[in-house]
Parts: sequence; structure tokens; C-alpha cells
Amino acid sequence: MCLARYSIRLFGLTALCLMGTASSLALVAPVSVSEVALVSIDEVQDPFEVESFERQLEKIAKLGKVNEEKFWEDLQASIQATDAPQLALVAGVLADFSADRSTLGHVRDFGAFDPAVYPPGPKRKAVKEGTGTWKRVAKDLVSSAPERGLPEHYRYDFATGEIVTLEVGKTKKERSLLALDSALRGYPLDQDLAEAILLSRLDERRPFAKEADYFAHDYADLKAKAYSGISLYDVWSHQIPLDVPNVDLRAYTELVSDTKLPVKVSEKIKGDWYPRMSKSLYDYRSHRQAAQGTAALYFESTPDVPGGWVASANVMHAFCASLGVGKAQGPGALINAFHEKGPDIASFALEGIKAKGNDAWDAGNSRRDDLAEGRKNIRAAAIAAIERALINKND
Repeated sequence: MCLARYSIRLFGLTALCLMGTASSLALVAPVSVSEVALVSIDEVQDPFEVESFERQLEKIAKLGKVNEEKFWEDLQASIQATDAPQLALVAGVLADFSADRSTLGHVRDFGAFDPAVYPPGPKRKAVKEGTGTWKRVAKDLVSSAPERGLPEHYRYDFATGEIVTLEVGKTKKERSLLALDSALRGYPLDQDLAEAILLSRLDERRPFAKEADYFAHDYADLKAKAYSGISLYDVWSHQIPLDVPNVDLRAYTELVSDTKLPVKVSEKIKGDWYPRMSKSLYDYRSHRQAAQGTAALYFESTPDVPGGWVASANVMHAFCASLGVGKAQGPGALINAFHEKGPDIASFALEGIKAKGNDAWDAGNSRRDDLAEGRKNIRAAAIAAIERALINKND
């Protein structure tokens, strides 16, 4: 039974709380909005729509060893011949990466918090991914992220601070076909790894390491059902009231704030801690989305990334151009600026570009347009290479 309903407003965030006999309060996680929107998202569309190439990929996968080797040589040479600017950007970031790819770990499964570690609480039952209950929760509680379109084998894991591989046991041919899929979408080979590397450098100070670890754990409801693969970050970023079990509250206070709660968690304690949890999510998500937007815009003209960062594309391209980052210097100056400004980097960049005037905007527009044209050319080169391979196969 609900005894009272009130909202807490703190740091511009609203936490909706339900006080009563339930063992938790309901929390509405705040939504991050890009501070700088020079153009509407509707006006910034991908330069082309990716067509389905499943049949062509299947045919390439069936090439004999000799024809397959010739195809890959032709594909890589054709892509390099486009001289697309993102090729140099990717190569420059990869040149500073000394780790052996074969030693990179896989995405870590954090699981749900254990009531035995953060007692008291009932033992949790895992709900496997793909089951009916799991699908309902995923549909109702997880917001749909923008479809980036960049096929990934490598990713930066904010929770661990490591670059990881997404597919366990993927064969060399399967990885090659993933690279071909990237080229057909207009991305250079290894752009996923280059973005992961750049993200690791943007986040290398790890200002939200504790929050990232906490929110990477699986979501569990008040009935002690834990949903495999649906993280607290995914669910709490959705704009609906959420029930927070005491187990998860205890885990937060201990992991993030080094504070142990008394055995009995009162409504006052919950009321004190929920706004802090809400602010933690907001701050961490703002940092994470800013890093993702900054990294993606270094390589791509108008990427679909969380947090509305595509709306700041003009600003960030002008900023990159003004810093001189790219083929010659690499992203060092951009990384330094992000370390200093974090989520406020777009606002900071805007003030600087305004002071420099039209020439700075023109340079940014040129950078954006060159990246868009480069993506078209990479895609065209990949299509042509496939056509040549299939024609030669039949000769």
C-alpha cells in the first residue's frame, strides 16, 4: 500500500519515490541531453542507407582458398585507393596500439549482486536471455539505443577499463566477413578497434570507475529475478519508475561510497540515498556518452550515438579541425581537451569556434563532408571488389 508520493529534485534531476511497505523506493533515472544542438537530428542523416548484402556475403564465404586470398588483396587495395580521410585516422590510432589482439579478453559477465555478499535478501534466480519473461522485461524496461551501424568485434568496456572482444570462438573467416560487412557499410577495416582504443584513452583517468562497475551488474527485481545480460545501466537509463531492492542499495553504498548501511534499511535511509544514486547515474552516463560521441565524431561525419551527440557534429568537427587533429598529429589534443572538459567539451568547443568565426566553421564543414564522401567511396570500393571476385569465380 502506498502511503505517500513525492518527488525529490536535486542537481536538476527528478527522482520519483513511492513510500510504503515495499522494500524499495521507485527511482526515475534522469535523461542526458546534449547541451549543444546546432542542427536538429532530423536534418543530420546518414549519407546513405546500407542495403542488404547477405547473399553476396554468403557467396564470398564460399570462395575457394585461392579466390578468397585474391579477393582480400583486391578489397584492401581498393579501399586504400579511395584515400578516404578516415583511413589515415584509423591507421594513426592503431599505430600507437602495442597490445597483441589475440590476448584481449572477452566481455565480462558481472551478473546480479549476490544477497550473500550484501545481506539480507532472498537468493536470486537467473532469468536466461531469450526467454519470454526476459523479452518482456527487455521490451518494457530497456530503451532502444541508436543503431550505430558499425559492426563490432572489439569494444571498450567502461566497467573494466579494458578493450575486449565481443565474440568468443569466432573463426578467422567469420572475423574476415565481419570486416567485409564493415566495408560494405562504408567503414574502414578495424575502425571498431580504433574507436575502442580512442575511448580507452578518453576514459583513461577512470573518473567513474566505481559507478561503471556498479551499473554493469545485471538488473534484478523485487521478486529476486535477475535478468542475464540486462544491466542496471540499461534499465536505469529508461525513463520509468524502478524498484531498487535493498541488496542493490547496499551494493551501491559499499562499492561507490564506501558506506555500510545498518541491518534495517529505513525509508529515511532510502530517501537519503536514492538522489545520490540518481546523480551517480547521470554523471556517469554524461561522461560515457560524451566519450562515445567524441570518439565516433573523430572518425565519422554524423554517427548515431547515444545522448544526442550527433546534434553537436558541426561543433565537434570544427573543433577537431581547429586543433589540427587527424592524419598528422593524431587525436592527442582532442584527448587532452576531453580530460579537461569531459561532458562539457561541446560547450567549450562552441565558445572557441564562435571566437574564430566563419573560417573555423568552414574548416569543420569540410572535415565533416570529407568523412561523409570517404564513407561513400569505401562502400563503393567494397561493392566493386565483390563484383570482381564473383565474376572471376565464374571465369
